[in-house]
Amino acid sequence: MKTLKELDYRILTELMKNAKISDRQLAKKLSVSQPTITRRRARMERMNLFEYTIIPDLKELGYGIISFTFVHFKPSARFTQLLVRKDMEKQIKETLLQAPNLIFISTGTGLGFELVSVAVHKRYSEFIILRNEIANRWGDYLENIDSFVISMTGDNMIRFLTLKFLADYIHQQRTD
Repeated sequence: MKTLKELDYRILTELMKNAKISDRQLAKKLSVSQPTITRRRARMERMNLFEYTIIPDLKELGYGIISFTFVHFKPSARFTQLLVRKDMEKQIKETLLQAPNLIFISTGTGLGFELVSVAVHKRYSEFIILRNEIANRWGDYLENIDSFVISMTGDNMIRFLTLKFLADYIHQQRTD
């Protein structure tokens, strides 16, 4: 874990809310000098604490679905054992590289699964194609594959995907 001072956390949370804010505006908001902000921001960038990116409105870009797919491997083929096998590791990487809409994948534990992936899809049929490819490619090693699908087209969103809420949470944790 990186060692940060309180000002660094305040800068970080403000940048999470608005990465386009200028050092001058940020300095005014945090009541410190602009050179201090510039120096601190540059230090955190060198520490690789963050990168600048945007979170687009996926619905407006035509993506109608976000899917969370969970995988449970057969006891004889746990994912950590599969990664040791170079041929399977190569196949998994090839599958992931062929699915640019797969935006996150990780091993973990919970709900009886060892792997989770998150993907965006324009249509439900794209989701089915990706899910079938995973099942077909790794089928001999899978015990169970399950998904949670979110429609981006209705009024079902309670809280939209943004880092503003995380920034507020980090700030709250620092002040408690």
